[in-house]
Amino acid sequence: MVAAFGCSEVAPTPNIAATVEAIVAKRVGEIPTATPVPTSTPMPTSTPSVIPSPVPTATAIPTPTPAPLATAAPTSTPMPTPTPTPTPRPTFTPIPLPTPTPTINQVTQLARKAVVRLVDAYGGSGSGTLIDGNGNILTNYHVIEGFSSVQVYSGDRYVGVASVVGYHDLLDLAIVQINAGRSSLTPIPISRSEPMSGDEIITIGYPLGMSGESTVTVGVVSAYRNVDGQRYLQTDAAINPGNSGGAALDRYGNLVGVPTWMYMVENIGFLIPLREMANTIEQLKRGGRTVALPPTPTPRPTPTPTPTPVPRSTLTIDGGYLKPFVDRYSIPNGTLTVSPAPGYDGMFPTPSRVRLFVVPDRPGSNIYWQYVDWYSAENAYVDLVSHHHDIQIVIVPPSPTPTPRPTATPIPPNAADYYQLGLNRYNAGLYQAAIEQLTVAIQIQPNYLNALWTRALAYLQLNQHVNGIQDLDVVIALDPYNSTHYSNRGTAYNSLGYFEWALEDYNYAIWLNPTDGLAYNNRAVNYEDMGQPELAQSDWNTACSLEIRFCS
Repeated sequence: MVAAFGCSEVAPTPNIAATVEAIVAKRVGEIPTATPVPTSTPMPTSTPSVIPSPVPTATAIPTPTPAPLATAAPTSTPMPTPTPTPTPRPTFTPIPLPTPTPTINQVTQLARKAVVRLVDAYGGSGSGTLIDGNGNILTNYHVIEGFSSVQVYSGDRYVGVASVVGYHDLLDLAIVQINAGRSSLTPIPISRSEPMSGDEIITIGYPLGMSGESTVTVGVVSAYRNVDGQRYLQTDAAINPGNSGGAALDRYGNLVGVPTWMYMVENIGFLIPLREMANTIEQLKRGGRTVALPPTPTPRPTPTPTPTPVPRSTLTIDGGYLKPFVDRYSIPNGTLTVSPAPGYDGMFPTPSRVRLFVVPDRPGSNIYWQYVDWYSAENAYVDLVSHHHDIQIVIVPPSPTPTPRPTATPIPPNAADYYQLGLNRYNAGLYQAAIEQLTVAIQIQPNYLNALWTRALAYLQLNQHVNGIQDLDVVIALDPYNSTHYSNRGTAYNSLGYFEWALEDYNYAIWLNPTDGLAYNNRAVNYEDMGQPELAQSDWNTACSLEIRFCS
C-alpha cells in the first residue's frame, strides 16, 4: 500500500518557455508594447502521507522587453499647392446708342404748327411763335407797335384775332394772346439751353408778306454780339422783313431765339437769345409794358422795318416812274399831285387806290385822262390791283385870246371874306347857305384849302356824300398828311356802303395819328358794318383808352 502511494503519477510540467515565446511572437506582431505574461500557478497536489520530494518551482521567465520600434523618419511636409486665383471674365458694358438727331424736315414739320403770320390793320405783316397752351404768342415789339390787336394766320388760313398783352420796346419783345382758334396750333416751349458758335440754326417765318406756308432757312451761330448794351445771337441764316418775331430753333427743335433785325448786307442777321429772357417773358404775359427812349451814344443798325404786304405795284405817269415819298410832279402844262405818295421803293402796296389831282398852268385848260378808273375834271383815281399800271394825262391850254383894251381895274372880290361868311353860316347850322358862300370863295381861289374843307363838311351834314368826297379828294391832295381828312372821307364812304374804301381811309388816318380816338371809333363802326365784331371791339377799347367820350 505504501509502495503504491509513493509511486503515484505526477502531472507533467508545462513547456512555459515555448508557450511564452509563441505568445510574445504573436503579440509583438500585433501590439506595439508587449504585455508581460503572468507566472503560471502550479497545479496543487494531494497531500501524501509521507513528505514527497519537492517539485522544483519553475523560474518565471522575465517578460522580455520588446525592442523599441524604430521611429519612422519624419515625412517631409509637402508644400501646399497654391490655389490659382481665377481671372474674372470681363463684364460686358453696353455702349449707349446716341440719340438720333432729327432731320431738318422733322423739326420743320413740328415748328410750323406753332409759327404764325401776324397782320396789322394796315396790312403790314410779321411773324410770331406760340409758346404755351394759353394762347401766348411771342413776337417782336416793332411788329405790333401802335396796335392793340393783330390778325393771326397759319399759312393762308385765318386763325383769329390776338390782343396785345405786354411788350418791352428796348428788348424788342412782345406777347399777344389768341383765344379762339388756338386749338389748331401746337406750342413750342422755350429752350433752357443755348447753342454755341458753330451750331446749326433753323429759322422759320413769313418774310416779305409772301402767301402760302412759312419759309425755312438754315445757317449757323456765327457769334454772340453786344449792341447798345443788349446781347444778340448773330447768324448767317437769311432774315428778311417779315421774319421778325418768328422762331429760331436748334437742330433738336428747341426754341432758342427770335429773329429781330439784320444789317443791309448778306449773311449778317441777329436773333434775341431767349435763355436769359424767361423772367421778362413771364412779366409780359402778365401785362407788363415798358417803353423807354433807346440809348443814343452808339448808332444802332437799322432794324428790320415792319413790312408792307407784297406784291407791290408800280404806277407810271405818261411812262415816267414815281420817286419814293414824292407826291408832286411837274407834267406838261400843269402840276400833278399823287395821294398817297409812293413808298420807300417808289411803289404802292397791292391792292390800293391812288388819287390824282391836276392843277393846269393856265386856267381854262382841258384835261384828258386815260387808263384811270374814275375822273371828273381835275380829279381822278386809279385802283392798283396788278403789278404795273400806266396812266396818261394830257393838258390842252386854251387858245390865246387877243389882249383886251385896258380898262379900269375893278377891286377884286376877296375870297377870305366869302369864306368867313360861309364859316359863320356853317357854325349856325345853315349848311346850304354856307355852301353857296364857300363856293364863291373857291371860285375866286380854286385851291382855298379851308373853304374846300368846310364845304365838304357841309355836304356831309346834308348827306350829299358824293359831293363831300369830291371836295375831300382835293383837300387831301393839298394837305395829304392830315389824319382828319382821311377820317372824314372814310365816314362818307361808310355812309355810301363802300366799307372797304372806308377801312382804307381809317387805316391811313390812324397811321398818320395813332392817338386819334375818333378814327378808332369810326373804324370800329365800319368793322361792325363789315361783320367783324372782334376787330370792332378791339378798336372801341382803344378809342376809350384814348378819349373818355368813347367809353360809353
